[in-house]
Amino acid sequence: MACGEFSLIARYFDRVRSSRLDVETGIGDDCALLNIPEKQTLAISTDTLVAGIHFLPDIDPADLAYKALAVN
Repeated sequence: MACGEFSLIARYFDRVRSSRLDVETGIGDDCALLNIPEKQTLAISTDTLVAGIHFLPDIDPADLAYKALAVN
């Protein structure tokens, strides 16, 4: 049975909560928020682009780099 991105997140990660004081918002869709010194918040994000899903396999590498930066 196929499972999409958001249903996977809901199934495995929505119930995961951090007890650390420096984690403002933990794992989720694409970003976590960490409280760092000097009363600042650090946003950490990761994302994956898959050939044939998010871009055509024969895309020019420069165009793919542009897209990767633009969507994130």
